[in-house]
Amino acid sequence: MNNTLHLFASAFAFALLSLGQAQSDPSGLPSPFETRGSIESYSPEFDELVSPDAKIEILAEGFRWSEGPVWDAAKDRLLFTDVPENTAYAWSEEDGLSIFLQPSGHSELNPEGFREAGANGLAFAPDGRLAICQHGNQQVALYDEDSGLITPLVDRYEDQNFYSPNDLVYANNGTLFFTDPPYGLPMEKHEGIETHYVYRLDPNGNVQRVVDSIRYPNGVALSPDNNTLYVASSDWRTPAVYSIPLDSELNVSGEPTLLFDATAYRSDSLRGGCDGMAIVSDGNIWTTGPGGVYVIKPNGKLIGFLNVEGRIANCAFGGPQGTTLYMTAANKLLRIETLVTAVQN
Repeated sequence: MNNTLHLFASAFAFALLSLGQAQSDPSGLPSPFETRGSIESYSPEFDELVSPDAKIEILAEGFRWSEGPVWDAAKDRLLFTDVPENTAYAWSEEDGLSIFLQPSGHSELNPEGFREAGANGLAFAPDGRLAICQHGNQQVALYDEDSGLITPLVDRYEDQNFYSPNDLVYANNGTLFFTDPPYGLPMEKHEGIETHYVYRLDPNGNVQRVVDSIRYPNGVALSPDNNTLYVASSDWRTPAVYSIPLDSELNVSGEPTLLFDATAYRSDSLRGGCDGMAIVSDGNIWTTGPGGVYVIKPNGKLIGFLNVEGRIANCAFGGPQGTTLYMTAANKLLRIETLVTAVQN
């Protein structure tokens, strides 16, 4: 299917899924959306975070690989990306789905020489602009929606281009951490790269390599006190989440420690690796992994699982109260209402 027909068919499907949209009714009435998946609790702690009656709702589908969700509180909407389609979308309760930015990760819609050229992770910078991990442009850029301008924030380390910046998180002081696996590059280049990096960009523009021992670093997040950096590895051999200690100046002060090994959870029905994460104020880590979202404590203990019945890339909290977990799951956008009361990042 050519791009024009693909976008038309997808837009038609999106329009159907956007009809009659309303917030999940806490009274227990049926959801206006199709639902899927299941909730698995392994601890009474998890029952205080997600009601056993909560439903995983399908808000839209038809994507090739949805990614990078971030909540835009100023406009009450979710922003997210479709990496292979080089397109970023917005979804809101009032307006449903719309194209937010196209192309999103490269100046050309269909550039040659890239496996996946689109944008991936999104985050709001301290100045309010949207920070975008751009595979095709091999950089992290800032997007000003009012002017339509995309400005490179960081596009190289010393004299080397990045591979394809994947995910990013801002610390309380404006320091930016981002991962740089080679997923956007052609497979022949991708497979020949043995060392992958996590970078730190200081507010003064200084960029450093801070981690080089994790294969395929993907999702990245910070603990509420900014004392721990979490990095998800999407290495198909050993999907996992690592914790890395930071000092008071946000310098890495120790080696990565294996926090959660997802290898044992893979099966024919639970596929995929660890990818994006969301951290809330209680310090719990909501990480995507084989078949869904795993909720783990800061010590690595698994307390609950949201089974989305398929592969999943990323997740982010948002909604009017900050209690809704949005999930980008392969060709779908999902959500579930939680009992979480305060969101950190």
